Amino acid sequence: MRHITRKRLLSFFLAMALILTFSPISAAATYTPEEHEVDEDIAVTIAMLFVWANIGESEWNRKTTVDNIIPMYNNSDEVCAYCINLKNGSTNAGYIIVSTNLYEPLIQEYLILLITRIPAFIIMARLITVRPKWMYLW
Repeated sequence: MRHITRKRLLSFFLAMALILTFSPISAAATYTPEEHEVDEDIAVTIAMLFVWANIGESEWNRKTTVDNIIPMYNNSDEVCAYCINLKNGSTNAGYIIVSTNLYEPLIQEYLILLITRIPAFIIMARLITVRPKWMYLW
């Protein structure tokens, strides 16, 4: 008789463990993820990583730094992107627009300012506005 009670008690605990294992936890059911947006510091980090990834393919080099950061607003007066102006030493080197929405491509647009010297020692600037290649996949 005592042996049967132990089996019933053990089967009860095992059944409870099985029920609790597959039942939803109330804390997980009420969890709402926070809205994650890119702030100014993260936007600068993303822009500089983009610059460093394109050092060999553009006029950007290891001396390229952030000149200033301009927040860009949408119609609801919310920051939707940051325009990060770049410079090489004292000359402008272009800009990168970084989106604050993680569900959009982070690099929205960038411009590389190419400086070329011609024989008459006149400096001529060509503007190139490019969208990243992966934006054409949609």
